[in-house]
Amino acid sequence: MLNERGGRIVFRFHARAVNLVLRPHTPGTAVAFRVLVAEEPPDDASGLNVDEQAHGTIVQERLYQLIRQRGPVADQTFEIGFLDPGVEA
Repeated sequence: MLNERGGRIVFRFHARAVNLVLRPHTPGTAVAFRVLVAEEPPDDASGLNVDEQAHGTIVQERLYQLIRQRGPVADQTFEIGFLDPGVEA
């Protein structure tokens, strides 16, 4: 659980997709986030819940698809940064 804005999760992965169950701590609120792969916006590897600028919004508890890579799978570093407080992952 994150109570202050600016928190992040960083991890190495070797997979086609990165999915994460997320929810706002307070029902009815929204929490903005941004994702990076190898310290860059994912561009064409953005998941279904991430826009062209690598941003997304958590509005309810559910599984969010954050990265969906095309082409060969390789080791990568993923980062999700929370722009608002009050999120659970």
